[in-house]
Parts: sequence; C-alpha cells; structure tokens
Amino acid sequence: METRLLREPWGHQVDAINFSLPKTGSMIALGMGAGKSFAAIAVAQKAGAKAILILCPHSVLGVWNGEFRKNVEGYYVEVIRKGTNLKKAEKIFSVYEWGRINDRPIVIVINYESAWRNPTRETLLTLMWDVLIYDESHKIKNNNGMASLFCDRLRLNARKRIGLTGTPSPHSPLDVFAQARALDPRVFGKNYTAFRNRYARMGGQDNTQVVEWLNQDELNKKFHSIAFVRKTSECVDLPPISHHVIPVELSPKARELYESLEENFYAQVSEGEITPKNALVKLLRMQQLTSGIATYDDGSVEQVCTAKIDALREFLECIALEEGPVITFSRFSPDVQNVIKVGEGLEWKTGEVSSRQKDLTEDAKLIPGVRLQSVQIQSGGVGIDFSDASIAAYLLTGFSLGDFDQSVARLHRPGQKNHTRMYHFIAAGTIDVRVRSALKRRRDVIEDILMRRRINEDAVLLGEDGVEDE
Repeated sequence: METRLLREPWGHQVDAINFSLPKTGSMIALGMGAGKSFAAIAVAQKAGAKAILILCPHSVLGVWNGEFRKNVEGYYVEVIRKGTNLKKAEKIFSVYEWGRINDRPIVIVINYESAWRNPTRETLLTLMWDVLIYDESHKIKNNNGMASLFCDRLRLNARKRIGLTGTPSPHSPLDVFAQARALDPRVFGKNYTAFRNRYARMGGQDNTQVVEWLNQDELNKKFHSIAFVRKTSECVDLPPISHHVIPVELSPKARELYESLEENFYAQVSEGEITPKNALVKLLRMQQLTSGIATYDDGSVEQVCTAKIDALREFLECIALEEGPVITFSRFSPDVQNVIKVGEGLEWKTGEVSSRQKDLTEDAKLIPGVRLQSVQIQSGGVGIDFSDASIAAYLLTGFSLGDFDQSVARLHRPGQKNHTRMYHFIAAGTIDVRVRSALKRRRDVIEDILMRRRINEDAVLLGEDGVEDE
C-alpha cells in the first residue's frame, strides 16, 4: 500500500528532513512544539519505511496515533498500551506479521519501560525495523540505565534510527553520550568513561563532580554531525513570556523546623558528609517544608503550614474568567490534592495530571471547561499541550532543569496566542530561592545548592514588582 504525506513541511522541517534522510542515525532536536514528530514521520515516509518502531515515554503513547492520522496516509498504527508484557509481545508480533503478509506499512508504538522488559524485549529483538524512533530521547541519557542499554542493543535491528527531543542535554553536555550511542556509536564511541574524561575534568568527593569542561567545541562539532538543532524561537513566532515571583512567608513552626534541617544539612556539607549522590533525600525534606509538609524521623507526616496554598487561593481569586484556565505545577502528591481542594472551594472545574491520574483529552490537551489543572511536574511534561492556557502557577519546581523546561513548553508553544505568565510561589529565605536561581542560570540544581550555600539571592531573584530579571 502506498503512503503519502498529507501536508507540506514548514521550512525548518524541510531542513531537518534533508539533514536526517541520508543518515543511518540522526537526531531531530527541534524546540517544543516546532513539529519534530512530523519531521520524523516525513523522513520515514520518504525512506519508504514499511515497519516503524517508536519508543517513547508512557505519557506520549496516545499522541502518536493522532500524529500519523493528521500527517500521513497509508500506515496502520498500533499503540501498545494495555496488558501484560506477554500480551504486548504477542500483539507486536501479530501486527508485524500482519503487515508483512498483507504488504501494509505498520507502526508500533510502545513505552520505554515496557520495551526493555521480557518477553517484549526478546520479541522486538527478533524483528527488523526500517525506522526506529526514540521519542523524547533525553529519557535514555543515563548510559547505564536499562532503557538506554536496550536502545543501544536494539539499534542493530534498525536500518535507520532517529532521536527526537527538544532538550538533548537537559542537565549537562555529558547527556548526549547515551543518545548518540543509540543512534550512531561512531560519533562518541561506546566507552562512557573515555568520553567523560575527554570532555570533563572530574573532582570532588568520589571524583563524581564536574569541576571543568574540556574540549567543548569538539564535542559540539561531533554532536552536530548527527543532530539537527533548532530552538522553538528560531522556528516559530511565539507571544512573549514573563516570570513573576510571589513571595511567601512560612509559619513560625515551619520556619523553625526548616532552619533546623538546613543547619544540619550544611553542617554535614562542611564536614564532607554530603555529596550530590546522597543530598537528595535531605533536600527533599527541606523542599517539603516550604510547602508546609513536615516529615519526621519516625515516618509520620504533618501539615505544619498552609502559606503557599493560602497564597494560591488569593491569587486565583484575582483571576478573571476571561483570562482562561490556570495550570498549577507542584511536586508532591499532597500539594496536587490541596490545589484541587482550592479549586473546588472556588467552584472551579478542576483536572489532575499526576502519577495516579491524567485528566486530559485523547490528544493530551485540556478537557473543555476545566478552569484549574493541578499538575505534578514530573508527570506534566512531554507530549502534553496546555496552549489553551496562558497562566501557570508553580508551587514547587523540583530539581530537574529538563522537567522545568518541559513544563514551560506545555504552555509557551505553537498554538499559544497570549502573553504567557509564569508565577513562582517562593518561600523567602529557603531552598526555593536557590532552586529558582539555579534554574534561571541553567545550572544543575543540587550541585549549585551545595556550592552556593548561604549566599543571599533574594535581591537578585526579585526585581521590581516581583518580575524577575531576565
């Protein structure tokens, strides 16, 4: 059966297609919303692909069926979503064989976590693929991760490999190694230690911290030999975006508990007992307290402060109906639920996107009529389109620059017609300030917190009227 594209690609997509088409392994790194999925589909179609395998995060599974339906004709798309891994493996094999027997081009879409587990893994490795797409390829940046190692092995079963991401190096330049290995190992080789030593000088405790970057021009030249990179702003015109800080004061009890945790934390840092590897648990407890949640040594949990939720309620009361929906981003499950309670108290229709629930349309957009969407930031990233909203409120952003960038791009993306406003609820004099500052400066959050310690950044963070200096 013949296939054909249903629309002409945009100018930057033509460039991406022409870049990727002659290569066995390539990355299309277009900014969020700039149409990298269509570019990959066009490459596969122009290459005459009859069997396409797409690996992606679970949250993106439902998006690909719509991408093929609106952009290309002639492919049968099977999204492997439900059932045991045995059932998934059987479904993959049966669809593949059906396509072969009937000379019908087929597309299999499955999430990374299911793909590398047996018996799905064994089935995928017995089949040959014309095109293998790693969607949101930064998800396989951990060179020792199970998904990353599997993608490197699966590479041998694909005639052409394409990586798709808007953030190829969300944390550091070293993030590109595992992605390049799964696309074309000739670029950086297969030895991560040799790669790291070539491009970074390590130091600190256990020799695990980057103290100096090396040969970055060479790294970029090699990476760009297989990667077509364009920012969203270089591809499409978007309305302006601004970030605003809303200061919050913790209650006396929360402040006392927080300062005790902080003193203990930095005392251990000074004594060399805390490294980026073991800092996370302690920093999480500090961050929970900025949301008013205290976790004690005996495992008990107590809500000791409602300052952020109270501030959010006051903020929402000032949002007029005509300003549209509001998206809130938070990190911990109690915050997600507290936001929903605030919305219900205001008699607003609410929705939730979290590890346990996803209130979205089939094409991962806001459900019509929802005025307040409460999003757990780790679950509200890739594949979701919140361009119907132009206001976001961050209660907590987490420590991942990649997660934060993804959350911003859910609203500030093609389709957005309004000035996009991001409001950050920051507990003064706490880790909130340091996290926001590190994200603004594109730094690794945990390492930045360990290095900067007591520097007072409040004056730097807040500009006139709470608008951040950009």
